[in-house]
Amino acid sequence: MQSGGQGGPDTRKAYIHIGLAKTGTTSIQRQFVKQRSWLDARGFWYPKPGTRKYFAGHHCLAWSIGELPKHPKFCAGFSVEELARDIQQKPDHDIIVSSEELSLLSFNYLKIRALLALFPGREIFVIAYVREQAEFFNSYYLELLSAFEDPGTMDEFVELRMAESRYDYRIWFAIWDDLVGKNVIVRPYDRKALKTPNVIDDFYKIIGLRDPLAMFKRSDPQNISLNNLQAALIMELIARAKQRNGGNPLPAVSKQAFKKMTAPLLALPELAEGKRFWGISLPLLDRIREKYAETNAGFFTAHGIPDFIYESVSNKPPVTICSFSDLELNVRNRVDSVWNAKASSILEKS
Repeated sequence: MQSGGQGGPDTRKAYIHIGLAKTGTTSIQRQFVKQRSWLDARGFWYPKPGTRKYFAGHHCLAWSIGELPKHPKFCAGFSVEELARDIQQKPDHDIIVSSEELSLLSFNYLKIRALLALFPGREIFVIAYVREQAEFFNSYYLELLSAFEDPGTMDEFVELRMAESRYDYRIWFAIWDDLVGKNVIVRPYDRKALKTPNVIDDFYKIIGLRDPLAMFKRSDPQNISLNNLQAALIMELIARAKQRNGGNPLPAVSKQAFKKMTAPLLALPELAEGKRFWGISLPLLDRIREKYAETNAGFFTAHGIPDFIYESVSNKPPVTICSFSDLELNVRNRVDSVWNAKASSILEKS
C-alpha cells in the first residue's frame, strides 16, 4: 500500500472530495465558493479553475482527467495545467478540490495517479461520503426521472444496479485505499453517524476548521428531491413521450425541452403536499441487505467506523409510488392541456 504523501506537521495538505453522488456534494461545493475568501484567510484554497458558472464543483477536472465527453462540451478552454498553476501559486495553503464526478475515476489506477500528481509534496487526503445502497438507489432513480430519463420500474432499476460491482464499496474504494492508504476518509451520509448539524459542518470538522465563524447561515437546500406526486407526473410524461417517439428514448434536446415544459407543472400547489418518494418494497430491501450487509460491515470496519450499521429494512417508509390517475382531476387536466399545446412541437424538433 502506498501513501498519498507522508510529511511532517508543517507539510501542506490536499483534500480531494470525491462525493459520492447524492450526499450533499452540491451544498458543500457552493458553500466553498461562497466562503472562498474566508477560507483563503485561514490557509485553505478552493481553486477557481475546474469550476464553471453553473457548477461549483471541479467537474471539469474530473472530466478532463477521465477523458469524458462532457469535458469538450462543458469545459472548453479548461486544462489540468491551468489548475496545477493555480495550486502552485498557493504553496502555503491547504488545497481543497471537490467533485462527485471524481468518483468516476475510481476504477482506473492510472487516472487516479494523474489526479494525485497535481499535489506534489503535499499530504493527500481523499474524503468521501457514502449512503446506504437502498437510499442511494431510491435517490438515483429520482434523479433520472428529473432528467427525463426512463429508469423503468424500481425493481428493474435496482436489479440492474446490484448487478454492477461498483456499489460494493470495498470495490469502489479499492484503488483509492491502495494509493492513499489511511488518508482515505469515508463518512456515512447519516445524521446520527455524523453527529453534526449537516454535512458541511462535518466536512469542516474533518479538515480542522472548528472556528465558530465557519457556522455561516447555510444556503438553501440544493437538489431537492421530487415527492411521490411530482414523480407520478413525470413518469406519465416520460411514458407519453416515449410512446409518441415510437418507443425510443428521447434525445437530449427533447429531454431539456420537456424539463422546461414540466417545471411550472411541478410547482403546482396541489403537488406540494406529496409524500416522500420511496419506491423500494420490503422484499427488495431484504435483497439489498442480503447482498451488501457483510461487505458494508467489512468496509466500514476497515475505515474506522465499526459501530455503524445500516438499517436497510427497519425504519423505512412504506412504498409511496403513485400513478398519474392518483393526481387530482384539475392537475391532470392542466397536464393534458400543456401536453396538447407543446409536446408535438418538442418532439418534431428532436
